[in-house]
Amino acid sequence: MYEAGVSFEKPPNPPEQPILPATPTVPQISDAHRKNTATKQLFQTYHAVDKALRNQISEAVPDVYIRALRHTVTGYGNVTSLCLLT
Repeated sequence: MYEAGVSFEKPPNPPEQPILPATPTVPQISDAHRKNTATKQLFQTYHAVDKALRNQISEAVPDVYIRALRHTVTGYGNVTSLCLLT
C-alpha cells in the first residue's frame, strides 16, 4: 500500500556473491545466499519494469518533446522513465 510522504528508493545492485561473516555457519551461508538471490531478482525486476515503461513513454510521446534527453550513441538507453515523464 502506498503511503503519502514515503519516498521510493531504487534497489541497489547487489554483489555477485553474498557478503559472509568471518566464520559463517551453514544456516548463515544459506540465509545470505537466499537474501542475495532475492535482492538480485528485485534489482532485475526494477530495471525491466523501468525499461518497459521507458519504451512505452517514448512510443507514446512525440520525439520533439523528449529529443533533448536522447544520446547520440545510446539513444534513450540511459534515461529513466521518471526522467522522461519529468
